[in-house]
Order: sequence, then structure tokens, then C-alpha cells
Amino acid sequence: MRNRHRNHLSSGISPEFCDRWHLNSLDFECDTLSIEQFKPMVGEAFAQVACEPLIIREGFTSRLTGSNA
Repeated sequence: MRNRHRNHLSSGISPEFCDRWHLNSLDFECDTLSIEQFKPMVGEAFAQVACEPLIIREGFTSRLTGSNA
């Protein structure tokens, strides 16, 4: 499956994301909240403007950390 997306614009930052945040953000000992508690937050997120021009720029991928230069 990874090879199917290797030419995607964001594929270069995927390993960095996984190394820095994915597994490090999981705490299997932590108590969890029910899905019902997240529904209002998800609704609020999807109510936002989808393509803020200062954030979403076609053909531009920023690094996850550090300078975007």
C-alpha cells in the first residue's frame, strides 16, 4: 500500500510524522473517552472553512517542524 502513494506530494514527510508523533502519542494505559464526547468537537472542526488560503496552498507542502524555507 505504501508504494501506491510514493509519488504523492506529502509522502516525503510521512516517515517523519510516524517517527516523531504517531507511536509516541499512544498511551495504552490511558483512560479513553467515549465517541459521544468527541462528536461535538468533530462537528465544530468540520464547520470551519475548508480551504483557508494562508494555510492550504496547492502544490505546497511544509515541513512538520522547523523552517519552511
